[in-house]
Amino acid sequence: MKNLAWLVVIPMTTALHARELPERDGFAMGGQDFMASIEGLRGSEREAAIFEEIIEGNIPKFLRENVKIPLEMTYRGQRITGHLLASPSFLAIGSDDDFVTIPMSLDTARQLALTLGFTLPTRKIVQEIAKLGHPVAPHLMTANQHMVSSKRYEQHHRLTFQSRAKLPLSELVYGFKKNLVLTPKLQSEPGKLALFGWRLPRGSWIQPLRLPHESHYVDYSHGVRMIAPFMWIEGEKVSLYEVAQHPVYHRLISDEGAFDLAATLKGPWLKGT
Repeated sequence: MKNLAWLVVIPMTTALHARELPERDGFAMGGQDFMASIEGLRGSEREAAIFEEIIEGNIPKFLRENVKIPLEMTYRGQRITGHLLASPSFLAIGSDDDFVTIPMSLDTARQLALTLGFTLPTRKIVQEIAKLGHPVAPHLMTANQHMVSSKRYEQHHRLTFQSRAKLPLSELVYGFKKNLVLTPKLQSEPGKLALFGWRLPRGSWIQPLRLPHESHYVDYSHGVRMIAPFMWIEGEKVSLYEVAQHPVYHRLISDEGAFDLAATLKGPWLKGT
C-alpha cells in the first residue's frame, strides 16, 4: 500500500446477513420450463416464484464466477487503484444450456441481495463495467400492457441471447438491460426504484438515471447484476458499504457523493433488520 498519511485502511465491518447459494440441483427446472411454470402468474406470486427458484440455487454456473472490475481515481495528485467483483451478466434462472435472464422488482432484488450477501451496482459501477465489458445491443419492445408479462420476458431474452450468441457465457456483457441501481436519490424517494442502462454499441446511455416507478414494478427491460459486498483498494480488502460512505474513497464507486449504500439496499421496509 502506498505510504500516504491521509490513506486510512478501511476495516471490514460485519457483513449483511447472508447464506451460501446452494449448488444447482440436477433435477432443477431449465429456464424454458420455469418460464412455462410462471406463465399464469402475476405480481407478488410471480416474484415469489422467482425468489424461491434463485434461493434454491437454480442459476447458471457461469453466473457464479465473478469478473474483476478495475477502478481508479486521483486524490491530491495521488493515483489510487482498486477493483471490485461483478457477475458477468444479469441474474438468470436455469442451467448454462437452458437459462432465461429474469427481470424482477427492486423489492425482490433487495430480498435476494440481503439473503445471499451481494449488493446492487451504483451508476458509476455500471459505467465502470461498460469500460471493460462487451456491449450487447438492447432490443426495445413496444410499450404496452404486455411489457410486464412473462411471455415478454422470454421474448426479450431470446432476442438478446441471439445478439450475444457468439460470446462465451463467461464474457462480461452489458447494455441490453436497464440496471436496477442504488443511488442516494432513493433516500428521499424510498418507495421508488432506480434505473440506469440500455446502451447502444458505441453510443450513449438510452436510460439515464431515473426513479420512474414504484419499487414493486417490473417489466421485461429490467436486469439485476450481482456485485460483491467487498472490494480492494491498494491491495487491501475492504467493505463496499464502508467505501460508499468514505469522504474520499466513495469516488471509486459513486459519482453522486458519499452515501449509505447498506441502508439504501435494505430500503424502508427492511430498516431495523
